[in-house]
Amino acid sequence: MWNDKFPHMKHNFALSLAALAIALAAPAFARPMTETDLATMKRLSAPAVSPDGKSVAYVVQETDLKANKRRSDIVIQSVARPETAHAFGSEAGSNETDPAFSPDGKYLYFLSNRKGTNQLFRMALSEGVVAQPAEQVLQLARLRAPVL
Repeated sequence: MWNDKFPHMKHNFALSLAALAIALAAPAFARPMTETDLATMKRLSAPAVSPDGKSVAYVVQETDLKANKRRSDIVIQSVARPETAHAFGSEAGSNETDPAFSPDGKYLYFLSNRKGTNQLFRMALSEGVVAQPAEQVLQLARLRAPVL
């Protein structure tokens, strides 16, 4: 009588059991995470959204175990088209961190140690040209956009 009133319930119950069986079986083939996996996992941090909300910039940090070094690059990604993500400003041996968009959205400011210490740089987003906006040497630990 119950099956006559709700015939779809039997079908949904069978699908649920099949999904549960698959979900429980899948981890049996996976290996546990190791210390090496944890150390070499890419890390994402410091997201900054453009003023128009169409792009996001963030830091991707990778570890080279053999060289015993970390490397961080900034990636800019379109919110509407995530497949268009691209890294920029990566010079050999340098790290880029702390992205921040200018209020008009024309520039991306960031820190880079390409000159030996963390210095402020900016990239014109329309041209992709990276420049150092100040001639004086600034030693910065972090770059934070002002709260408006």
